[in-house]
Amino acid sequence: MVVAGNAFGQEPEIEVFQGGATLTSGQGSVIAFDATVRGSPTGRSFTVLNAGGGSLSITGITVPTGYSVVGVPSSIGPGLSATFDVQFDALQTGTFGGNVIIASSDADEGLFSFPITVVCSAPLFPMRFTRLGLRLPAPGMGEQWFGGFYEYSINGAGSIIAHMLTNGPAGSQHDAGVFSDASGELSLVLREGDDALPGVMTAAFLNLRLTDSGVGYLLGQASGDGVTTANDYMGVLDDGLMRGGATFCREGLNFAVLPRGLAVQSSGELGCFPATLNVGGAVTAANDTGLWVVDSRGLVGRPLAREGDVIDRRLSLGAVTARVVVGANGMAVYQAALTGVPLTVNQAVFKQGLSANGNVEVVTMKGWNVPGVAGAIFNSFVAESVSPTGAASLEAAMKTDAGLGITAANDEGVWAERASGLELVIREGDEVDRAQLSRVDRHWLLADGTVVIRGLLKGNGVGTGNDAVVFSVSPAGAVTKILREGDAMPDFGGSVVAVISRFDVSPVGRWVANFTFVNGTGDAVAANNIGLASGVLGESGFTLKLRKAETYNVEGIIKPLLGFLLADGVANAAGGTGGQAAVINDSGQVGLGMSFSDSTQGLFVGP
Repeated sequence: MVVAGNAFGQEPEIEVFQGGATLTSGQGSVIAFDATVRGSPTGRSFTVLNAGGGSLSITGITVPTGYSVVGVPSSIGPGLSATFDVQFDALQTGTFGGNVIIASSDADEGLFSFPITVVCSAPLFPMRFTRLGLRLPAPGMGEQWFGGFYEYSINGAGSIIAHMLTNGPAGSQHDAGVFSDASGELSLVLREGDDALPGVMTAAFLNLRLTDSGVGYLLGQASGDGVTTANDYMGVLDDGLMRGGATFCREGLNFAVLPRGLAVQSSGELGCFPATLNVGGAVTAANDTGLWVVDSRGLVGRPLAREGDVIDRRLSLGAVTARVVVGANGMAVYQAALTGVPLTVNQAVFKQGLSANGNVEVVTMKGWNVPGVAGAIFNSFVAESVSPTGAASLEAAMKTDAGLGITAANDEGVWAERASGLELVIREGDEVDRAQLSRVDRHWLLADGTVVIRGLLKGNGVGTGNDAVVFSVSPAGAVTKILREGDAMPDFGGSVVAVISRFDVSPVGRWVANFTFVNGTGDAVAANNIGLASGVLGESGFTLKLRKAETYNVEGIIKPLLGFLLADGVANAAGGTGGQAAVINDSGQVGLGMSFSDSTQGLFVGP
């Protein structure tokens, strides 16, 4: 007796289903996936049934470009079935289609194929337009319209204060202004050309700060009749109601010099600024520097700290440095020289509440023992930060000592106040991401005691293409990389980070950064080599991801993104918590300047 084919049902037989529908190999009807937007994958599940009597081997499943397969079965027994998923990865916009091809051991349908398609649209842009946009009318400036933006800051409520450029008939001496939407609608705070008495305001608006309640602080410059370099800079306050603001300090009156070290109590109503007094009468070169407090009405009270103040019976404040940081609870951290005995103790870091009864606390002094480094003493202090609860952190250098192994290669570090007092956070030469810390550029002390650091690395394998890094150090000492130049970014097509352009982190650990990519790595080319991402410390993935050249639905219009401006307003050398204009708040809202292909540009807040 001759047996041929599967006369006795011993050959495998493939059948394919989607949902409750039976598919036919080579069918003309296309299976349409649900429409989606870029960044939101979508998929369908398919079932393969072996209707024959022999084992069915699946040797491969191929899908069109833009799709991927999950759960490919390898062998299906007689009468059994298995499922697999086809996912559209939603990496680009457009219509994507083609055939799914299942290769199997079926005798007459060894290549079973059927067509699929999907439409992927540009996603809604995940940020709200603040109306500070190119070609939009500039409130309070007549026929002027916005033409560009400079520095800005976001507060805890998501409101913006911004220095903007306008175009129109006013001319170049009246085209810049400061605007805020803290009152609920966008309004003009101060305009170039406004009376400054003497003189008029110039376009130099600096150090914009906005409290959570909407009180704005800034520094500005005047010019014109009666104005010289001795009386041109002033501090201006906007309470959200008054047009033009209130001048709370100015060079040439009580003050000789106003440095750029403005800081504010974000959750309160007080600000603090460094200044030098005019010498004369009771004011001499021995007591002319200090820090002054200003309230939400623009009233300057007593100096917070002034050169000549007695610290104890032997020591007094020397020159007060031109930088200050202020925590959300109103605690200011600053540095000053010291005079008195012993002469070796001539520099210290202090903390003091902005309220009238705030007592001076010494964080540490030059010559004091260094926590975490046995036998070492502090030699100098570089920069300070402060947490929302008033804890201080500082970057400092130790005195070099050959016997202790302290050299120029490992003498600097960061220390922070934690439960047990001042603790060593990290030191030059310590390991970070399989390299060694070389330099600290900025540091932020967060609410939970974590310190975030932006700096440079050194060591084997470290060069200019991978030396810049941002990382965190937990109170327990765990070092975690956040972002590093030279790293490939899977969420950006595997492109390698070339330069970390800007970085900021909020007191609860929400961070944002923008960066450029190395052309030719991953999918990076000149047209799309800028990216931005935000996230949360300790969590994987991004809460916001934007990239140059990607298309977005912006107020009903599809347009490609061209570029970013992430503000970097630094008021002190630390540039960290308490001293820097914020671009991200504790809710994760980011203030971001952007431009699009149709020349739209403006400030956005989101997500």
